[in-house]
Amino acid sequence: MPESILQLSRTVEELILKALGLEGIDKDNLNIYQNRIDSLRKEMAILAQKFIEQEFIESKLPDAYLALNFPANIIKTEWVVGKLKKIYGDSLPHQALNVLDAGCGEGAGTIGIFNSLKDIKDINFLGVDASTAMINRYRKFTQSLEINAKSSVENIDKSFFKKFQSQYDIIILSNILGEISGNKLNLIKSALTSLHSPGILIIIEPALKFNARSLMEIKSKLKIGNVILPCNHNSPCPLLKKKHEWCYQSIPWVVPQYLELLNRKLFRDLRYLKFSYLIIAKSIETKPKIIPVISPVWEEKGRKRFFICLNGKRIECIRSNKDESDENRVLDSIIKGDHIQLDNFLKRTEESYLVLKETKIKMVC
Repeated sequence: MPESILQLSRTVEELILKALGLEGIDKDNLNIYQNRIDSLRKEMAILAQKFIEQEFIESKLPDAYLALNFPANIIKTEWVVGKLKKIYGDSLPHQALNVLDAGCGEGAGTIGIFNSLKDIKDINFLGVDASTAMINRYRKFTQSLEINAKSSVENIDKSFFKKFQSQYDIIILSNILGEISGNKLNLIKSALTSLHSPGILIIIEPALKFNARSLMEIKSKLKIGNVILPCNHNSPCPLLKKKHEWCYQSIPWVVPQYLELLNRKLFRDLRYLKFSYLIIAKSIETKPKIIPVISPVWEEKGRKRFFICLNGKRIECIRSNKDESDENRVLDSIIKGDHIQLDNFLKRTEESYLVLKETKIKMVC
């Protein structure tokens, strides 16, 4: 069952354009904005290159970051929270919510959560960032969108969370682990102490191999809380045994028109957003029958195969073409990152399953 492609709201897009000095831009009037476009393109190219080199200079190039990363980070957050709601919606609080956006930047995490949880009427945010410039935009954007948000300029470190013991229902750490010095595992453990029971810690990181494997290692060493997404077990990540593999998600989105215009001459492929994520819960039980698909489905001679992550094992699932049936035909449409239910399979080994005619595969999300 293909999911709808996420799109930035027009209201948010207009806020971005106003902040960038590009109000009213479209493909027919680019000459009016040419100097501004050239300046932003140059900054975006520098920002992207420095990011690959693990140099984080968004505070030095805030407009380039706003144009390129901010809309993408909102969509990533909306997708992750949407997945959380579909699988664990019955376990989440549905009344008043307190949300901490630690390392909030301009507020992509806050806006993404706000957009995803509009059914909750009483939701309060605190955005914290070390950059005054980022916090100023956070305040402006949240006020314009009528989000009930407070903000503070502070550094995010292990000691930061000590003053918030059991105060928050949701904490989001979006794209900040790579910028934080010190022991990241201890930082996450400290963040978990700031959650109510039940509570949710959402971590979203870029899909670069270094970042993703670092997150996988943290998950494998974590001894508190329950990891509920994308996997649903507290065992070490099986992909860490594979030197050249890392766990990440790739989702399509509707690229904002202004970003497509700015991307001309930069030639970046903006069609897919790639990222790694981890959701750790306090006092929420995992759902082990809901299984993440961690590979594409490969079509080979006479069969199809893919991998799932189950109970800390990387398991290969194979279906011969002769065993295709109405019960398992959804296999043909699943993609990496989907969550499924799998019943009545044949267990050949601990790490190899056969999908038979009678095997039932159900798409969850």
